[in-house]
Amino acid sequence: MAGQQGVTRVETDSEAAALRRRLLDPQRRHPLVVLTEDAKGQAGVLDPEEIHAALRGRADVCVVAAQPAWELNAGLPGHAQVFGGAGRVFPALQDGKLLPPLAHKPESASEVDRVTQRLITEAKHQVAGRRMTGQQPAPATTRTAAGHGSLAGTAAAAGGGHTASPQDPDALAEHLLDPARARPVVVVTAPLDADAPLIDVARLREEAGPDADVEVLTTRAATWRLTERLQGEGVYGGAGRVYPPGTDWLDDGRLAPLRLGQDERQAQRSTEALSRDLVNALVRTGGTSTTPEGAREVTGTVRGVVGGRGLVELDGGGSAVLWPELVAPGVPAERIVAPGQRVTGWFDATRGRVDVTPDAGEHAAWWRARVPGEVVLARVAEVSDATMELEPAPGVTVAVGLAQVTGNELDRLRDLVSPGEVLAARVVADASGDGAGAAAAGEDGTSSALGLSLLDVDDDEAVVPAPALLPGGPPWLDQQDWGAHVDLPGEGGPGVGEPGADGGGTASEGTSGAPGPGVTTAAGSLPSDPPTGPLVTPGSTPRERALAERVLDLQERVKLHSMEAERARRQVEVEARERQRTEQQVERLRRENREARTRAQRERQAGRTGVVEQVHGFADPARQLRWELERTWVETTRPEDKATWPLPASYRIGPAMADSLRTVQGVSRDRVLRVAVAVLTGRGVDEDHVLRRGDAGNAPAVTREDGAVCRRAPLQQKTPSARRLSYWRLPDGTIELSRVALHDDLEP
Repeated sequence: MAGQQGVTRVETDSEAAALRRRLLDPQRRHPLVVLTEDAKGQAGVLDPEEIHAALRGRADVCVVAAQPAWELNAGLPGHAQVFGGAGRVFPALQDGKLLPPLAHKPESASEVDRVTQRLITEAKHQVAGRRMTGQQPAPATTRTAAGHGSLAGTAAAAGGGHTASPQDPDALAEHLLDPARARPVVVVTAPLDADAPLIDVARLREEAGPDADVEVLTTRAATWRLTERLQGEGVYGGAGRVYPPGTDWLDDGRLAPLRLGQDERQAQRSTEALSRDLVNALVRTGGTSTTPEGAREVTGTVRGVVGGRGLVELDGGGSAVLWPELVAPGVPAERIVAPGQRVTGWFDATRGRVDVTPDAGEHAAWWRARVPGEVVLARVAEVSDATMELEPAPGVTVAVGLAQVTGNELDRLRDLVSPGEVLAARVVADASGDGAGAAAAGEDGTSSALGLSLLDVDDDEAVVPAPALLPGGPPWLDQQDWGAHVDLPGEGGPGVGEPGADGGGTASEGTSGAPGPGVTTAAGSLPSDPPTGPLVTPGSTPRERALAERVLDLQERVKLHSMEAERARRQVEVEARERQRTEQQVERLRRENREARTRAQRERQAGRTGVVEQVHGFADPARQLRWELERTWVETTRPEDKATWPLPASYRIGPAMADSLRTVQGVSRDRVLRVAVAVLTGRGVDEDHVLRRGDAGNAPAVTREDGAVCRRAPLQQKTPSARRLSYWRLPDGTIELSRVALHDDLEP
C-alpha cells in the first residue's frame, strides 16, 4: 500500500485483500475510513487529506482504486461494502461482527462538505469505543462487554425514573405496560446495518428534559423481544416511538405511531415527528409549562414555519421557536402563525422557545357575534352515540344533538362523524330540550344562546371565515379542511405536514402510520426469535464466515420487512373499512338532508296555498327526463342567451341514464339536470375530461365502435366518492347521456 501525508492508497488486488483482512480483524481497536474511486479513477470529490487532518491521526484513512474495490468487497458482508466514489467509516468489530454505519457519497458539489463532515464525525465518535453524539445513550452510559451501550443511568441523567439495558427488554416492556406509568417514554432503535440510531437522540433528550424518559436499543435481539412483549407495538429496525402515559396506546395505535428511521432522510423526518409526538404527550400530562421558570416576556416577528415549528425573530436580537402544541394542541403551525405576524410571549432560553397564549375572550366574543343562518366551520371535539361537541372557535364548544345531524332516530353519531373531522354547520338559535345547546362561555361565565345544526347545509354555501388563534394570524380552520380530518391531541399520524403528510416516515407511508393493536403475522403470531443463521465453527474459512454473516443479515431483514408488510396490510384493511363506512354515512346524510329540504319546501307551500301542488309527469322515464332537461334549460338560461345556448333536439339518452338518475345518492337530481344542460348546450363544465382506461395521463381514451368518446363532467368537488356525469360525444358532435357514476368507477 502506498502512503501519502498519512493517507494509504490501495492500488492492487493484494493490497485490497490485506485491507479486507484488516477490516475483519477482531483485534483491531481503531476505526478506519475507506474512500473509493469511481470508474474514472477519481475518489469522488472527497478530500482524504482533509479527513485525515481533521482526525489528527486517531483513525486511518484509505483510498481504494476502482479495480481493487472489487477484491475488497468480495469478502465483505453486503451491508458493509463500499465502492463507486463513496466513503464509509469501519468501527472495530462488535461480537465478531462488522457493523459499519451507512456509506456516504456526495451526489453533487453542494453535498461535499456535508458528507465530509459526516464521515469525520462518525470516525471521531468511533474512537475509543464511542459512538455518534446524539444517536446513543447519554454520556453517563457505560459500555458493556458485548459492545453495546447500556441504558442504565440514562433515565437518571434525563431526570427519568426508569432504567433498563438492551439486554433486559423485559424490564422496559413491563415499565411500558404499567397502567400507572405517568411519564412518556421514547424508545429509539438502530437500523439493521448499523450499531447506532440515525434518529437524533440528543434532540429528543433535550426536549424530554426531566419530564420524560428516552431509551435506546442497539441490539437486534432486544428489539425483537420488546416487540413480542408489546403485542406487536414495539420498535425495531431504526425506528422510534413515543409511548404516552398509561396503556391506551395498546387499544389505539394512533396514540403511539411508529416512526421509521432506516436512512438519513427518513430519520430526519422521523426526528421531527417524534419531537411533536413527545411534546403532545408532555402537554397532555402537564409536563410542559407554558410559563417556564425564569422565562422573560419578549416580542418578535414570525419569519416562517420550518419542521412544523414557527420561527420567530426576537426584537432584542436572537431567534426562538414557537411550538404549536403549546398554543393549541392538534392545530398545525401553518394554522397558527404566518410570516410577518407579530407575537408576544414568554421566552424559555434553555429550549430556545417562545410560549404564546391565545386570548380565549376574543374567541368567545367571535362566537357570540354570530347570527342565526350563518354557516361556520367547526372541528369535532368529542362524539358519543347521541351527542357531540363541535369547536367553531378555539376553546368554544357547542353541544349538538342527534336531531341536528340526522332525521333518523336509529342513527348513532359515532357512525356518522369522528373526532378531529372538520364540518360546515349552520348557526341556529339555541334549541334547548332537543339535545343541542351552546356551551360557549364568555369571560363573564355566561353562555351564548346559539347552537349549530348540520341539517340543510349545501356544499356551495358561503362560509364565515374562522377566527385566528393569535392576533394577525391565519384562520385556525380553513375551507380546505372541510370534510378532512385534523389530528386532535392524543392522536398520532402525520400530522399535518409532517411525515406522513409528506410521508414522514411512519410505519406505512401514505397512512397515518398507526396500525391497530396486536398486529400479528399471517400465521397469527409474531415472528419467532431472530434466526441464528448458518453455524460458524472455529475452523470456518473467512469466506464461510462472511457468507454466514450475510445470510444472518438477510434473514433478519426479511423478518423486519415481513413485520412491516403485515402491519401495512392490516392498516390498509382498517382504512378501507373506514372509507367504506364514511362513504355510506355521507350518502345517508345527504339523502336525508335532501328529503328534509323537500318536506320543508312542501310544508311552506302548503302553508301559503292550503294545498300542496301535485305535478304529473310522464310514465316513460326517458321522456320524463327530456321534459325535466328542457324545463331546467328554460329556468336557468336567460332569455337573451337562449339563442346563443340552445338546447339541441338531437341529443340522446342512454339506456342506463334514467335509472341511474332515479337511484343516485349523494347528489341532488337538480344538480345533475343543471350539469347535463351545461353539457348539452355546449357551455361546458369545469374539469370536464375524457374518461381514460387507466390513471396515467397518456392512457388511451374510452371509445366505442362508432367512434364515440366517453367523457366525464363533475357533479361534486372535494367530497368522498364524488359523482360524475358520464356521457358520449359522437364524431358528429351529438351528445349521448350515459349515466351518473362514482369518480372511481371507470365504466362508461
